[in-house]
Amino acid sequence: MGSEHPSKACILVVDDEAMIRKLLQRHLERHGFEVLAAEDGETALRILAAEGRRIDLVILDMVLPRLAGIGVLTELRRELPTLPVLISSGYNREADRAEAESHGIQGFIGKPFSLRDLTAMVRATLNESADSRPQP
Repeated sequence: MGSEHPSKACILVVDDEAMIRKLLQRHLERHGFEVLAAEDGETALRILAAEGRRIDLVILDMVLPRLAGIGVLTELRRELPTLPVLISSGYNREADRAEAESHGIQGFIGKPFSLRDLTAMVRATLNESADSRPQP
């Protein structure tokens, strides 16, 4: 990405709550991001398998049907170890956060969160990720 504006990025939003998923998708698209969405862990892994190389960031809810967020994160790290991940969760228990952080996440945002805070975290993570990539 380098000097490219981070809003050209592709973001995968994984959340089982349709209202939240659609709200995040619309909000991020209004900010110029391309957004893919998954309603459960298995769908997220299928999208990552098919589109993983073009996804720049994953926003992953920890509590999901059909494969919990930590399972998605474990598999994601196996296949795409450097892909930036932000965890969102309504459960801010330290044990959950510590387990997610042990998988090398870039950030944790507790629900409920403001769209402004989420957008700032997304931009900061994308900028940090772009800065850490080797330059050609």
